[in-house]
Amino acid sequence: MSRHTTFVLYVRPKLRWQYVLSFFICNLCLLALLLPAQHTRARTLSAPGIIWPVGQVLPHFCCMSGPLDEINVINLNDEQNILFTSLEGLVNRTQPRIYVQQRSREDATLWPREMHLVVNIVANPYALITKYSSEIAGIVIYDPAVPDTINLATTIAGVRGALVASPNEAAILASVQYHLPVLVDLRTNRFPSADAVYQYTRNNFWSRPQAEHRLLIGLPPGPSGLRDYAIATGATVVWLDAGSTTDPYQKRLLDSFYYSMAPGSSYVGWYPNEVAGVQETSLFGITSYAADLAQNLTILGAGSHRINHPLYRRATPILHNKIYVALFMSDGDNIQVDQHLLATKWADPYRGRVPIGWTIDPVLVDMAPAILNYYWRTATPNDELVAGPSGLGYVLTDQLPRTALNIYTAQSASYMSQAGVDIATVWNTANGIPQRVGDSYAQNGRHHVLGITTQNRLNVDQTGPHIFDHSLYSLPMSAPYAFNQNDLALAIIRAANGYNSRSGPRFLALQANLNSPYISPTTLYNVQQLFKQNQDIVFVGPEELFRLLAENHLKTSATNLHAMGSHRLHRSDRFASKKA
Repeated sequence: MSRHTTFVLYVRPKLRWQYVLSFFICNLCLLALLLPAQHTRARTLSAPGIIWPVGQVLPHFCCMSGPLDEINVINLNDEQNILFTSLEGLVNRTQPRIYVQQRSREDATLWPREMHLVVNIVANPYALITKYSSEIAGIVIYDPAVPDTINLATTIAGVRGALVASPNEAAILASVQYHLPVLVDLRTNRFPSADAVYQYTRNNFWSRPQAEHRLLIGLPPGPSGLRDYAIATGATVVWLDAGSTTDPYQKRLLDSFYYSMAPGSSYVGWYPNEVAGVQETSLFGITSYAADLAQNLTILGAGSHRINHPLYRRATPILHNKIYVALFMSDGDNIQVDQHLLATKWADPYRGRVPIGWTIDPVLVDMAPAILNYYWRTATPNDELVAGPSGLGYVLTDQLPRTALNIYTAQSASYMSQAGVDIATVWNTANGIPQRVGDSYAQNGRHHVLGITTQNRLNVDQTGPHIFDHSLYSLPMSAPYAFNQNDLALAIIRAANGYNSRSGPRFLALQANLNSPYISPTTLYNVQQLFKQNQDIVFVGPEELFRLLAENHLKTSATNLHAMGSHRLHRSDRFASKKA
């Protein structure tokens, strides 16, 4: 359904009995969403429209009813962007009613169209301050001289049901026209540094008995489409560098937040330093979800969370003594990539002409099921979704403590199953996968995880194929981050150099860098065409690659035949019996 302008279809109720009726209907929707999950008692945040039962990684938002008010902030200044994104989060925490159109790579109508949204385009966004005034407790003013107070203001606004405003915007909102009270003016704190801001956050908000410790958000102080999510969830927002060489206190301060978080908790947003940031969260058993450039998650996380993934995939070819090549697209563990960049490359006209494993994040089941359903709905038989690093969200698996590792691999298996994916791209700091890590994936992913690819950050893993717990195969990336067609072709040429079919089949997993302007489905199709005359090279999908790898292992290792007569062999037979 296309977007259109309307001024009469939906009017927000203003009478008391209408509020009660609306609240009752919304909660019936929430109950309907919860019943099939059979979770334990739901633990909700301060807003009735947010559902976060125990065992669910991230919260869901209430069902939508009626058209949404759409604000376009593309041509507004940064101060206005922050203000109206905070309004979106505050209003949507009860029920999604505001959609903020921000600058993005993909077609601006894609996600509203995919969700069948009807919107009321609001020319003057300040009109929504008046419309939703009864839901706004007041204003939290940040100090422009200390930019990190934007994050503190976001934290306070989420707790107190307020808007985040600059001094200029606060003057407008406190005027006779809007008459919003100032709850907190952070200029009066006279913070001497960013560290002082986050120490204050730690002492006064994170340490509250009712503070939510399952989620910490990392954002640079400034405009971000993720601020609506932070305010809606009442999350604490920080921007601290675990790898700072000029301010080592930042790491200690950041760790003081992490100590309060249980393994399996979530860090959503991003880091000043990726390597140090992910290393530190991994050591605490916390999973990272890159989402600082994501937008409208309070809308995308609403409604049904059922994923309509296909039950059957491509049939597995007959195993011969050949070189089997599977091509992967990188960086789908980023929520913002799934929303923006991936959508643009997905539109390439050559998509579907060559098998591709597209990495995505299974946490989309919680955060944005509409995005995941879009990719499954529009996938061709040659498009396969696989989990990005390192399953459910981004961790360095060899850095996880043992208990946290088992929690993570169990969560990954559960969410991968819900998302309809059964292959994960595993990252770590070592060459290859430590035995304890591979065994954890195998034991906790039984019946859900078919195979895992491995790489050592940006370096090529030289360890070769490996099997864990007699059931789970791992295969190193022979090209971990190919920048262009030439990089991919050279990796195949190196593998084919001196190949003799009498030595048996060979299996290659190659990953293309989705961020590269030289990488697209057209690029991968051209690579396939370069080798179309070589009868020894066959391009297959990721699932086919791992099923062929398993079949070859069974064929050449009779001692493992009984141990491997498990669900994975049966699974291969089941998939092979159906045409995509």
